[in-house]
Amino acid sequence: MAPEGTVWFLHIAGAAFGPVDTKTVVTMLQQNRVQFVDFIFTEAFSDWERICDIDIFADLLPAKPEAPPPSAPKVKVPAAEPLVTEASSATEAPKSAPARERARVRRHTQLAFRAKVSLEGIGDFRAVNIREGGVMLESRDPPAVGTEVRLSVPLPGAGESLEMTGLVIRHTSGKETPGFAVEFTRINPAHLKLIRAFLESPEK
Repeated sequence: MAPEGTVWFLHIAGAAFGPVDTKTVVTMLQQNRVQFVDFIFTEAFSDWERICDIDIFADLLPAKPEAPPPSAPKVKVPAAEPLVTEASSATEAPKSAPARERARVRRHTQLAFRAKVSLEGIGDFRAVNIREGGVMLESRDPPAVGTEVRLSVPLPGAGESLEMTGLVIRHTSGKETPGFAVEFTRINPAHLKLIRAFLESPEK
């Protein structure tokens, strides 16, 4: 069991997030915003560890099913197909590859975004950048990490502010603009589509 007040750092999609408390890590696991195979760190560790290797989080893994596994069905082995030459395999990429690559780039793309974002019951904050999964906001007195917020984001070209809920996942300071990052947790699919279009548009 981790001591009360343990501060964690997460490594997700090539970037470090934190500090966050234990409750926030549990919430992110339950909402599939972080995976058990992702890495986690606290000052008691000498290096990054897999989340699934930490007892307090490993207890959240699904229990082994009590029912016996089904017997393997008999499968008819198909006839061997002609071998594909190196030349043809190198030139014939899956048709879905460009779409997957665009989605990957879009998920990790951050664009400068200077607009006033409202957090219900907290106040208005100037945005620093936006990505598909969240927004960075300026503040020298940010909400606590783990705070759930409701946002109103005036995205250019959307016609009206986009409404969604989010979670404060980290604070920034030092060389970065003082502020905090909010990860979107619930968003209207139509609003998500508008954010994706904004990120992919050649004219920002």
